[in-house]
Amino acid sequence: MMSETVQSGCTFLFQNCVHRSYSTIIYTLRDILTRLFLVLLQASGNKLLASVSHKQLLALTELAALYGQDDVMQLHVVVCGLCRQGKAAMKEASDVLIKLGDTHISEIDLGVYTLKCNEQKLIRHLEQVEAEKQKMVQEARVYAGKNMRHVVSNLMLYT
Repeated sequence: MMSETVQSGCTFLFQNCVHRSYSTIIYTLRDILTRLFLVLLQASGNKLLASVSHKQLLALTELAALYGQDDVMQLHVVVCGLCRQGKAAMKEASDVLIKLGDTHISEIDLGVYTLKCNEQKLIRHLEQVEAEKQKMVQEARVYAGKNMRHVVSNLMLYT
């Protein structure tokens, strides 16, 4: 479909613009490029829809990581195109939140997204606390080996 658009545009240019003004040629080129951009945008959007699970609220950066896209702005343009087609919803808050396959982001979606983010933060915090605990236990063993019982008992109160 894309090659047909380019080919028909080029054919039109060569056949009809030979004796036309410069501005006519520029407008024709602009029209061809606009059509080409829309075809590419639609193809990218369909590829994105096929590769990522639907009905799930994701941040733009998460979507870029799942899709394997390095350029977040380019992905943002593709998602905007999907929103115009009624195939996605987007909400801009502290993060750009995207829901593919649906045109509405509900309060429930936002609540579930917030809970998932909080869960990830808590897991990271628990891992840090566990690492600190292991460090204190190791330190207590070192002090116990040096017969410094009073330091060990103080360390064990905090673990």
